Amino acid sequence: MMAAGLSASLVLASALAFFRALDSRNRRHETLRSPAAAPRDWSVPAWFARRVAGAALDISVVRLWRIWLGGFAPVGVVGWWIGGAGLAAMAGAAWAGAPIIGSGHFVRRAALRREQAVPAVLDSIARALRSGASLLQALDEAAAERGPLQAELRRVVSEAERGAGVTAALDAWADRQPTGAIRLAAAALCLGAEMGGANARTVEGVASTVRQRLAVVNEARALTSQARVSAQVIALAPVAFCAVAAATDPDVARMLFTTPVGWAMLAGGLALDVIGMKWMSRMAGS
Repeated sequence: MMAAGLSASLVLASALAFFRALDSRNRRHETLRSPAAAPRDWSVPAWFARRVAGAALDISVVRLWRIWLGGFAPVGVVGWWIGGAGLAAMAGAAWAGAPIIGSGHFVRRAALRREQAVPAVLDSIARALRSGASLLQALDEAAAERGPLQAELRRVVSEAERGAGVTAALDAWADRQPTGAIRLAAAALCLGAEMGGANARTVEGVASTVRQRLAVVNEARALTSQARVSAQVIALAPVAFCAVAAATDPDVARMLFTTPVGWAMLAGGLALDVIGMKWMSRMAGS
């Protein structure tokens, strides 16, 4: 049973390393594609493609879909070897829910990176306006700079040049990325366009306002970081205790993973654990 516990730990460590590698690659290549340009394949369901696109991961939707499908077999085999049919079924159910649970984390991280990039984009637009460029030209120059918003700015410029108009293109951008900083930036630029041309000083003032707002948000996140970590530890502690108990006591493992009563206990415990983690995370403001 110690070998079983070690195998389970290796599986969990491999999964964690996989998702951390995805996030690391995403940080290095944040400008490769917009959500609308995510590659599609006839075999990839629309719901899966939408979640991957919203997470802004630097990986093909088709490739991630194949990795997810291919993971069911090894997860099920490891679960069967450790705890029989019950654990295999639970492991398969957990793997099936991975796109829903994991994508939410990456969607929030991608939205946060886009918000953090708004002040720099506004500064770039203000510099272009000071040099005599029009708002569309300023947006085009900002879209040429690398960053999390590069793909969206290119889309705004493309839509404006195709006849939609700068105001409509900016409104559409705010609808696609409905975060506070992006909505404020788009509203300020739209107001400038409707008044006959955005003013560099006004754009710089909006950039300063967004920076102050983000500073408050970052401070709030820093103050609640300990509470969020505590919530995660409290939620993971029962799972870790169950794994250790099953690995060290064959009777416990047999009861949990091979009997209907054990399956019901595991399902109920995991459901309550997830609900508690969500509740504590919401209270901590994460």
